[in-house]
Formats: sequence, structure tokens, C-alpha cells
Amino acid sequence: MKHILAALLLLLTLIAVTYAQTTAFSYQGSLNHSGTPANGNYDFQFTLFGVATGGSAVGLGTAVNNVAVSNGTFNVLVNFGNLFPGAERWLEIRVRPAGQGSFTTLAPRQLLSSSPYSVKSLNTELLGGVQANQYVLITDPRLTDARNPLPNSAGYIQNRTTQQTASNFNISGNGTLGGSLNVVEPSTFQKSVTVGTTLSVGEAAAIGGGLTVGGNLTVNSPASFTGPVNTASQFNIGGSLALGRSRLDLSNPTPTPHGYSFEVLGSPPFLVLRNDSGNVIMTIAPDGKVGIGANNPSEATLEIGGTLAVSNLGGIDGEHLCRDGNLIRACSLAAANKSSEIESSATRITSLESTIRRQQAEIERQRKELTALKNLICSQNPAAGICEPSK
Repeated sequence: MKHILAALLLLLTLIAVTYAQTTAFSYQGSLNHSGTPANGNYDFQFTLFGVATGGSAVGLGTAVNNVAVSNGTFNVLVNFGNLFPGAERWLEIRVRPAGQGSFTTLAPRQLLSSSPYSVKSLNTELLGGVQANQYVLITDPRLTDARNPLPNSAGYIQNRTTQQTASNFNISGNGTLGGSLNVVEPSTFQKSVTVGTTLSVGEAAAIGGGLTVGGNLTVNSPASFTGPVNTASQFNIGGSLALGRSRLDLSNPTPTPHGYSFEVLGSPPFLVLRNDSGNVIMTIAPDGKVGIGANNPSEATLEIGGTLAVSNLGGIDGEHLCRDGNLIRACSLAAANKSSEIESSATRITSLESTIRRQQAEIERQRKELTALKNLICSQNPAAGICEPSK
């Protein structure tokens, strides 16, 4: 043979096949080539003996060719049939580089450990003459005695549709719920909760992180969420809802994604409604003032930051809005014109009254200046004519 193989084959593991499937077993060994761990493909031949040296072969195994060896380690499946009655068995191995030259016998033979003797269970003598695949033990008391957890025990979570009483569970890791979640008692979630379809909260619930619901969210009792609440569909509140992060996102992904968000901003706080573009479309102040298109309504109960358009007031001769004292009412075109004239006259009167008040204030200021000047002159020259008492 062209290459010299060091006759060092170290037995690492012998693994018997489980149950009674076949008589084959796995053999793992270590192969050195010229003093170093072998690498490459090799052909193997295995022979079974009853003694360590000499003697006649007990059985010949099937040759296994082109076996991959990496860093000296290889693993092959060997099958000698039913040749393990309990006596010692030795394995002789012959090897060569795959397809190259003659085989070299490795020495010494390897003593097989007890693992392959699991094959011996195929012998019917171990089972009282009964074939292994036909043997069933029915007298072992462990098959029938009562031990926990018993059927329907509260010691484990059961797979059923009705509520299981007196059963608790505590999971430190993560969980995924692909269907509906129905919470019927007060519950606390320390982290975020994600539900793929529907979440129904029947009692008080506290969620320490964010809440994401892919379907419907129904809250029938007080609930507190310290993170964002995101629902992709319907949102029903039967009780009270508290958002610690002061933001609620509602969206409808079909057919075209649209959504709104509610936020509490500012000091004093305002409830702000935004559209899916992030623009403010409505604001509500703590005192009930409403701003449409405006951020912080402060002057009137309703403040409109844009144009007010009324499409239908119910009139029959052209629909208009008229001011009637402090009220705005629907009116006809003629009444609207009259109202406009009255409003224009009222505006002019108001402007005239303002001018008169300004003139009166100026006259009063000049009168006070004249009085002050007279008092100064009379204090220095009491005999002056302007100081004589009025007759």
C-alpha cells in the first residue's frame, strides 16, 4: 500500500439501535494516517471475532466504502446480524484510502462494549419465548396505580374550551397567541401584549407595555395601558380606559390604510386628534372648548381655524345664516341681506360710539389740564381776574 497507516484505532462510542428495529449498530472511531489525524475518504472492512488474537471469524460485516474522515474521526453503521449471545466480541478493522491499493489490518482488535448487546433483546430467550415485537407487559402496577398529575388535575393546563377551575400558570418566557384571548378576571401583564385576532377584557386589566391587537379589542371593564395601544380593526370600550402614554392609535388597513391618533398634549392638557398624515384636525380643551383646525381654543366655545361651510339648512328660497341678536339662525335670502345691512349699520354705530368716547376722553383730559393751570396761577397771583369767584 502506497501510504503507511498507523495502527491506532481508538474506540470512542458504540451506540445500539433503540427498540428492536434492526441488528445494526453505530461505530465511531479515531483514525491516524502517518502519525496525524486522518482527513479524506476511506474504505473499511469489519470482521467479528470471539477472541482478541487468532481464532476464527464469528461474522463478517458489510464493507463500508468512501467513508468521510475528518480530523481522524469517522462514524459507520455495522451489521453482523444476531451474533451477540453474551460472550465477548472483538472487532477487527481493515482500511485503505478510498479505492487505492490493498487493505491494511489495524491492530489490536477492538473489544466491543456492552452497547451492541441491546441487539440481544431480539433473542426470544430473553422474553420467555415471546417475540420482542409481540411482548406486552400488563402486570406492572405502575401502569394502573394513581399518581399525580391525575386526569383532569389542576396541576397542569388542559387543552379544552371550557374554563379550568383552580389552575394557575406562571411563564417567565415569551408566548404567542394565534387566536382569541378572553380575560374574564382582573389581570396584570408586565410587558407588551400582542394578540393576532381578538382581545376581550371582561374585568380590570393592567398592561405594563404596549398592546397590539390584530383584530377587535373589546374592553368591558376598567383597563390601564402604560404603553401605546394599536388596533388594526374595531375598538369597543364598555368600561373605562386609561392610557399612561397618552396616545391611542386607531387604524383601518383596508382597502387603503387610514388611521387616527388621540394624544393629550400641552399644559393645561388638550386632547388632540390627528389624521394619518399627522396633521391636527381637532382639539378639545379641559373646559370643553373645541377647536376645529386649531390647536388651543381659548376665546370661544367653538373656534374654527379654517372656513365654515354649511351645505343644507333646510330653507326653500336659498339657505343662509343670519345673526339674530346673539344667535345665528337659518334665514331666507332677503332676511340674510337685511341681516347684512343691519350688521353693517350696527358696525358703523359701534364705530361712531367709539369715536365719541375717544373725543369725550380728550375733552375731559383738556379740562383737567386747564383746572390744574388755573390753580397754579391763582396760587401765585390771587388777584388775577381768573381767580375771582364766579358770580
